[in-house]
Amino acid sequence: EFRAHRDDANPATAGRRFALSVNLRRGGYAGGRLALPEYGATFDADTGAAVVYGAAVLHAVEPVTEGRRFALVGFFL
Repeated sequence: EFRAHRDDANPATAGRRFALSVNLRRGGYAGGRLALPEYGATFDADTGAAVVYGAAVLHAVEPVTEGRRFALVGFFL
């Protein structure tokens, strides 16, 4: 679970332009969807699928209510 935040919001991360989230496991958990609240969008991507969004976009990960969620995250400068 990550509360809503922006990935370029402080001096240490200001150079980030895009964020990447790759779902490493679909199934075996409940909840944990990636949410972009300013756009009213949520994502529960297939295993291996990526969601790329601007680092300035407000985003969160909903609580995992069952099991464990695994994701690979990264940033593009």
